[in-house]
Amino acid sequence: MLQIWPSLLLLVSAVVAQNIAVEAPVAPVSGGETTIHWTPNSEVQTFSVELIHTEFNNAFAIANNVDASTGVLKCTLPSVPATGGYTIKFVNIGDINDVYGESSSFPIAAPPSTSETPSASMTPTASASASAYASGTATMPMSVLPASATSSAAASASAASAAASASASASAKHNKAATLHVRETFAVGATTAVLVLACWIL
Repeated sequence: MLQIWPSLLLLVSAVVAQNIAVEAPVAPVSGGETTIHWTPNSEVQTFSVELIHTEFNNAFAIANNVDASTGVLKCTLPSVPATGGYTIKFVNIGDINDVYGESSSFPIAAPPSTSETPSASMTPTASASASAYASGTATMPMSVLPASATSSAAASASAASAAASASASASAKHNKAATLHVRETFAVGATTAVLVLACWIL
């Protein structure tokens, strides 16, 4: 009878040691940080923390030699498939089959996407820049035009001036010729009148 008591004490100690209430992480993300809470048990000093899934052949060890008296652990989860059915287990450091406590089942979400889309505000900015560029080109003053454009404008002005001078010279010559013709006609007419008068007198 006395030999039974030690066995019963060991069994009770094992049951108490395994009675660590482990809370499931809140909104955990694959590969991200998470926080695990539990109720400390004076019978357990340290333990290892594992991530378990029924479809995995192996457990993921996420922490080791955790101080059981703290009641909280911040850790980084491994990169695992985004699905449900995960649990957290606290196990004996020397024997992973000796489980101190296990959380309820919880899902792990996929990490947020890091891709970025172009901002819609970039389009009006580009249009405004194009408009400003077009406006600046249309209203460019003569002082900032290229040298070739300035030379071309000067040559055109010089040619126009020469043409105007030539036209004025030709007009002056024409007027002079008309004046001489009138004078010659008048002289011939006067001579003819004198001859007629002389013949009449005679």
